[in-house]
Order: sequence, then structure tokens, then C-alpha cells
Amino acid sequence: MNNEDARSGESERIKQTYVEYDRPDSLARKIWSIFNPINHYYMVARERHIVSLIARHSLDVPSMKILDVGCGSGGTLRDFLRYGAEPANLHGVDLSESRIASARKMLPAEVSLSCGDGERLDYPEARFDAVILHVVLSSVLAPESRKKIAREVSRVLKPGGVVFYYDCFDRSMTNDKFRYVSRSELKELFAHFSFDLSTTIIKYEIGYRLAKVSWLACEILEMVRLFNTYYIGILKKNK
Repeated sequence: MNNEDARSGESERIKQTYVEYDRPDSLARKIWSIFNPINHYYMVARERHIVSLIARHSLDVPSMKILDVGCGSGGTLRDFLRYGAEPANLHGVDLSESRIASARKMLPAEVSLSCGDGERLDYPEARFDAVILHVVLSSVLAPESRKKIAREVSRVLKPGGVVFYYDCFDRSMTNDKFRYVSRSELKELFAHFSFDLSTTIIKYEIGYRLAKVSWLACEILEMVRLFNTYYIGILKKNK
């Protein structure tokens, strides 16, 4: 199998995975619903971290050109609109045509959305001030595909630009559709970047029960870090 066939095969596998996820009766759809108390908590916790990162790094969001790789239905892009981003400065790419269609319904017409592959981004070098990479690499099982995505993200990012990174590092969450991303692998993929990472997202089996009773307990447990499963932070491209 040549590189092009391998890329196509991995892309098709990911597309099929999300077709299965998007079925009304799928378990994944129920688990990741906003009406699931622990997922609602996860969303709030993630946003708290992102807002803190923007402030800590003194990022001028209204002036930034931002690309969301694996933008899905546009939820994170909508968040960045609330943070002050200009619609015309926002771009989103996703493999799923149905998710891009949903994003178009949710977002202003000025936001640029396209169906595309993170392994081959249709943008010139140094186009963006920031790239959003949320639960993308863990959805990609092929090591070579992960490398290609990382190279493309680096290529389209300006020197000194940032990656908003959020993904799973917990080995126990690996299955036939999902594989964790270790810190050492991340360092290899983004060798010419500086890292500002922390951990978040308490293990689902614990959080599912706890969130029904107390979000405060979830926050305290997250602060302890023993049961956290995701990295969240900023990767900054060297100038």
C-alpha cells in the first residue's frame, strides 16, 4: 500500500467512525450529550482552562486568524466568537460533510468552513496565528497520519503562533477507534514548539457518578490530578 492509499484508508475509517457516532441511538451520542451531567461538566472545565490560557498568554483573540482542524459541528468556533474572534478570521476543516453542514447552520456566513483532511490542509504556509486541535490526534490511529497532521499544523501556523491543544493521554481509554497521545509522542510531533500543558477531565467512570451529586467534588478531584485523563494547553511554535 502506498502513502496515498494509507492516507485515504485512515480518512475513510475516521469518517465511518463518526457516521456511527452520529446515529441517534449510538452510545457515544448519549455519553457525549450536554445533558449527561459529567459531559456538561467536562465542557465547562475545558472552557475554564481555555479562557485562562488566553489570559495567561495575553492573546489578542479579535486580531487572530484561527483554524480549527476537526471542527465538527462548529462548537469550539462558536466559543471563540464569544471570546471576541472576528467571524471572517475563523476557519474550520472537517472530514465529515454532515458536520460541516451543521456548522454552517450554527455559525455566521463569514466563517470559512470546508470539508477537508488534516493531513493535507488547503492553506498557504504561515497563514494562521492559532490552530485548534481538540481530540483530533487520538481519533487518528495510524502513526504516520498523526505525523502528517502535525507537520501540516506547523506549516500553516505563523512563527510564534499557538496550538490550542486538548486530547487524551490515558492509556486505558484506547480502543479500535481511539488511541491515547502520550506527552513523549506529542513532544516528537511538535519538536519545535514550547509547551504549556496541564491535565483535566477526571476519568469518566468516576466522574459519571460524581457529577450527578456535586460539580464541586469534580473540581476538587480534578485539582488532585490523580484521575485526570486529558492534556489541555498551548503549544507555541518557535520563532
